Amino acid sequence: MKKILMAMSAVLFIMHSPFAQKTLEKGKVIMEITDVSSNDDQVAMAMEMMKGGKTEINFNSEMNSSKSEMMGGMMEIYTLTNNKTGVSDMLMNMMGQKMWISSTIEDMKKENSKTLSTLAVNPDMNDKKVILGYNCFAVNVNSSDNPDMKLKCYVTKDVKTSANIIQGYQGLNLDGFPMEFMVTNAMMSLTVKAKEVSDKTDDSTFVLKTDGYKKMTSEEFKKMMGGMGF
Repeated sequence: MKKILMAMSAVLFIMHSPFAQKTLEKGKVIMEITDVSSNDDQVAMAMEMMKGGKTEINFNSEMNSSKSEMMGGMMEIYTLTNNKTGVSDMLMNMMGQKMWISSTIEDMKKENSKTLSTLAVNPDMNDKKVILGYNCFAVNVNSSDNPDMKLKCYVTKDVKTSANIIQGYQGLNLDGFPMEFMVTNAMMSLTVKAKEVSDKTDDSTFVLKTDGYKKMTSEEFKKMMGGMGF
C-alpha cells in the first residue's frame, strides 16, 4: 500500500492546444498522462490506474493556476501563483486529507537551489516535433546527484506562461513551455502530453478557496509526507 501511495503522490507532483500559429499570452492548456510504466508490479498497477489523469493550466499575465485530478477525484493538487505578489499557494487533497501550503516563489527557488545546482539543461535544436500545431524543440535535463533521474521535454516559446507543471524543477529555465515531457527514474517512468490548448481562461480558477484545508509551512508539509514514507 505504501508503494502505491508513493507512486500516486509522485505522479501528482510531477504533473503539480489548437492551432498555435498564434502566440498565447493568456489561455488554458490541458495536459494528460499518456504513458506509464514500472518494473515493480504494485507500482505498475497503481500507475496504470492513473493513466489518462489530466492537469488543467489556466494563465494570464498576472496569475496562473493548475489543477490535477486522479483516481476519480480521490487525489488532487491545485496551485495558484500570483506573479505580481510572488505568492504561490498549493492545496493538496489526498483521500480526504486536505493540506494548504503557502510560500513565495523566491523561497521555493531557495529551497530548490541545491537541487537545481546539480541539474544540467541541454537544449537539442535538432530534435523537433509539432504538437497541436506548436513548433517544439527538445530539452534534456540530467542530474549529477541522481543519474537515474532524467527529464526530457518538448517545449514551445509560443505559450507565454510561467506556470510550472513539473514539480521539483521550480526555478529551472527550460526556455519555453513543455507541451510534452517524459520523466524516468529508478522506480518508474511516465509521459505527459498537451491534449488541448485554448485562448480562453477559466477565471474562476484564479480564486483561492481554502475552506476545510489545514494551513502548514513547507517544512511541516515535508515532515508529514516523510512520515508517510514518501
